Amino acid sequence: MLSGRTMKRDKEKNINLKHFSSQFKFSDIVGLTRKIKTQAKKAAKTDIPLLIQGESGVGKELLAHAIHYESKRKNAPFVSVNCGGIPPELFENELFGHKPGAFTGAHRGGKQGKFELAHKGTLFLDEIGDLPLSVQGKLLRVLDSGEMWRLGAENPRKVDVHIISATHRDISLYVKNGTFREDLYYRLCGFYIKIKPLRERMEFFEDFIDHFLKKWSQKEIDLTENALDILKAYPWLGNIRELEMVIREVTDLCTNGMVDSFDLPEKIFSYPKSNKTLKQKIEEFEEREIRMVLLRNKGNISRTAKELGFSRYGLQKKIKKYRVVM
Repeated sequence: MLSGRTMKRDKEKNINLKHFSSQFKFSDIVGLTRKIKTQAKKAAKTDIPLLIQGESGVGKELLAHAIHYESKRKNAPFVSVNCGGIPPELFENELFGHKPGAFTGAHRGGKQGKFELAHKGTLFLDEIGDLPLSVQGKLLRVLDSGEMWRLGAENPRKVDVHIISATHRDISLYVKNGTFREDLYYRLCGFYIKIKPLRERMEFFEDFIDHFLKKWSQKEIDLTENALDILKAYPWLGNIRELEMVIREVTDLCTNGMVDSFDLPEKIFSYPKSNKTLKQKIEEFEEREIRMVLLRNKGNISRTAKELGFSRYGLQKKIKKYRVVM
C-alpha cells in the first residue's frame, strides 16, 4: 500500500509532467513551408541540437513543441527556459539547480534545475543569445558529457535531453564580438532552421486569419476585401503574434459577423511611413501575389500564369527573380 507521502509525491510528479508536456503537432501549425516542415521532421528523428532563428512572434517555440511531439521523447517533459528573462546571477541555479545548503536561502531539500526537469525529454532554450558567457562553458560541458553539477554538489548527475535553442538575433555576430563562444555556437546548431517573418510569408496570410477567426470566435466572422487589403499592407513587425492579437480584438468587438476597415484597430492606420520606393512596394506586392496564387494552385505553373495574366515563360522569370520556392 502506498503511503500518503508517496501518493502526494506521485501526484505532484504527474502534475509536473502535465505542466511540462507538449500538445502541439505539425498539423496544428499554420504557414509552415514544405522546406521547414521537412527540416523539422528530420530534426525530430535525432538528438542532434537544433537552433531556430527568427524574429519575435514568428512561432519558434510552437515549432519546437511540434518537433518534440514528433520525436521519440514525446511522452517525456518539454521544458522551456526564457534566457532573456533570467538575471545573470540566477542562471546556474535555474539550469542546474542546487544541493541542500548550497547558499543562503537555498531550498531545504535542494532544487532540481531545468536540465533535470527535462530528463529524457526536450529542453527549449529561448533567446539563447542572452546566455551569460560565464554559463556558456558549463552548458557546453553538459552537451559534451551528458553530465551536470548542481550548485554546491560534489558529484555530477547524468542528464539525457534534446536541446532546442532559439534566437531572434544572428548569433554568429555575437561570436565575432566575443560575447558568445564559437565552440558552443557550432554545437548548438547541429541542425539549423530559419523562420521567415510574416511579411515574407504573405502567401499564408489569409490562412492565418482564418485560423485565428476560428480560434477566437464561436460565431462565423469574415473580413471585407477592404479590411483584408489594409491588413495585408501593414508591416507586422510583431509577426504572427501581433496578427493574432489584432484578430482577437476585432472578433471580440464584432457584432454583425463582418469586419470592415473601420472596425480595425487604430494602430493599423498609424504605423510609420515606409522609406521604400514605389517600385520596391510594387515588387513586394507582386511577389506576395505570385506566392499566394502558386500555393492556392498547388504549384501549377500554367494555372497560376493564367490567373495572374502572365505567359508561362513570364511567370517562370518572375519565380526565378523572387526566388520563390515551390
